[in-house]
Amino acid sequence: MIGRLSLGDVALRLALPDDREAARRMPLPAVQLDCGADPVMDVHPNSYEDAILECTVSNPTSASEVIEVSKVEWDGVNVEMTLSEDEFTLAAGDEETFNVIFTGQTRLPASLTYGFELEAKVTSWNGLPYGQLPDGPWVVNQSYSGDFSIASYGMIELLMSDKTTREMTVAEEVDFTFQFTNKGNDDDKIRVTIANEADLAAAGFSFPTGAFVAEDVPYQGTSSLRTLTVRSPAELTADIRLPVIFQAESTVDPDAPASEITVQLNVVCLLYTSDAADD
Repeated sequence: MIGRLSLGDVALRLALPDDREAARRMPLPAVQLDCGADPVMDVHPNSYEDAILECTVSNPTSASEVIEVSKVEWDGVNVEMTLSEDEFTLAAGDEETFNVIFTGQTRLPASLTYGFELEAKVTSWNGLPYGQLPDGPWVVNQSYSGDFSIASYGMIELLMSDKTTREMTVAEEVDFTFQFTNKGNDDDKIRVTIANEADLAAAGFSFPTGAFVAEDVPYQGTSSLRTLTVRSPAELTADIRLPVIFQAESTVDPDAPASEITVQLNVVCLLYTSDAADD
């Protein structure tokens, strides 16, 4: 009388003669799929790069396998997801790496994020195609889920309609009105400072409204009209000619180049001697 076969006996009978001992050690089809950190794409117009996720598919069994990897989920818009390879023939215990490549375009907004899922599936084990393996929970497929995102970058443009030289006398105030545009790919708190504040202060200038302003500017937006005021020295013994440098900087991307505007300040010293006054 033939008794009931265990799962291990079934696997052993499916194995080729030379692989029977291997089948005893690891009789079930299986696959492992591991990937690195979630991909982040650099879309800056001067440094765009495809985002690449490196994954490893492994055969943990003691028989050869053919494994297919496929995209189960991807709904990215303006970004394409491709696999460098999608089928692997692995000997017992072997592994192989492949890349998941995300291709897009420059200037995509940082608000775009997409989930994705990969599946590794055993299509042949020990020379037997998937369709010839008996039904049951013993053909192991493994999936990997992750999130794709876009790196933020800052790009600022400082705008000032009147950049002409300011002719001033002592203790005179002059207003500088400007705006700044967020040309980066994310909301940004933009800060405008008088970059040479220390030099001007050392020469006797002051800043009644402060030496900086800051404003939250949405993606692709422009700030409200802002003003900074410069007051010339109250006392002078000679004329002064110095620039005032306005500098706009991104806070979402500290490495982004600043946008600068320079305006010349000419302060005339009016000195009268007592003899000149008597005349």
